[in-house]
Order: sequence, then structure tokens, then C-alpha cells
Amino acid sequence: MTETLNTKAADMDDTKTFEIIDPASVNPDDYTVYVAEITGAHGVSGNVRIRPIGTADVAIKALQSVGHVLAVTPDKKSWRVLTPMSMRRQPGPKGAWIARFRESVDRQHGESLYGLQLFVKDNQRPALPEGEYYIDQVIGCVLETEAGKPLGTLTEILESPAHDVYVTDLGAMVPVVSAFIVSTDLNAKRIVVRDIPGLLGEA
Repeated sequence: MTETLNTKAADMDDTKTFEIIDPASVNPDDYTVYVAEITGAHGVSGNVRIRPIGTADVAIKALQSVGHVLAVTPDKKSWRVLTPMSMRRQPGPKGAWIARFRESVDRQHGESLYGLQLFVKDNQRPALPEGEYYIDQVIGCVLETEAGKPLGTLTEILESPAHDVYVTDLGAMVPVVSAFIVSTDLNAKRIVVRDIPGLLGEA
């Protein structure tokens, strides 16, 4: 069943067409891509602050492209379906991302969503430009230099204003820019980087 909601609030889209999902038809195991976390309520109309996971633009694009998301508690013991209605970023370089979900109509609802982790299906997320990847696609990749020197397994991606940074279990920190990254093979779970001194903290 689909429905079109007229949304006239200043922070919402003019119209949003969404599919009403029966929670009984949802299989949580299908939602494998972690795209954002709800970090608190914003205002009195049900809006919430969200923290994108990985590259912000990529995570927001995924949220904007789906009709619904799976919102899971951090302990993974319970979940609910949420319908994204709008996404916007507050002004300023450190402006927070603000989201509106159909199911959240006032501050009390917004506060009840605190801490929920938002997941989408792998086939729901939009295709990315060549050379860009979703965080779950590269986490677990082995990094090595062109000369074959091991840099460890990718465990975390740090976001900075200039670019993301790959962090490995051996402590390597590699800027995600063409000057450092030579190739990324998702099938082989292997990322090759240039032989640049200091990647592992060496003098």
C-alpha cells in the first residue's frame, strides 16, 4: 500500500510518497547496511539528530533513497520500522544532520528513538560513483603497500572535513585519496596503497 503525505513544515519535503510496511512482513536479517544512528531529539515536532556512519554524504544518500529503514536497539534485541520523510543539515561546518520520520510526531516520540541504529537492505542503497564505497564494503579489507608490506585489516573509517581516513588493526592511518590509494578489490577484500613512509607511525 502506498500513500502520499502532504508535508508543509519548513524542514520537510513538499510531498513524500511512501509505502506502508507491515512489520510482520519484515525480516530483520535482510537489513545489513548500517547507515546512521539517532543521537537525540531536535525541537518539539518529532525531528531527531542523526549521526551518519562512514562518509556522511553516502549515508544520507542511502537514507533519502529508501521508503523505510530498520531501526535497531544497540543490544540488537528489538527493532522497529521507520519511514524517512526528510533530511537536512544545520548551517555551519559542524552542523548536525536533522531527520524527520513519519512515526515521530512530537518531542516525546523523538526522545524515544534515541540510540536506535538505522539499517537498510543492500539492494536498497543507491549505486555510488566509481572509486566510492559503502563502509561495510571495505571494513575487513586487508591493506598492503605496492611492495607487499602488510598494513593490517581495516577496522574503522574516520571522517574529516577534507577526506576519510582508513584505520587498521595495526594502527595504520591511510587518507582515502588518490595520492595514497592505488586500488580497491572488494572481491578479494584487498586495498593497495602507495609506499609512503609513516603509515604505521614509523619515523
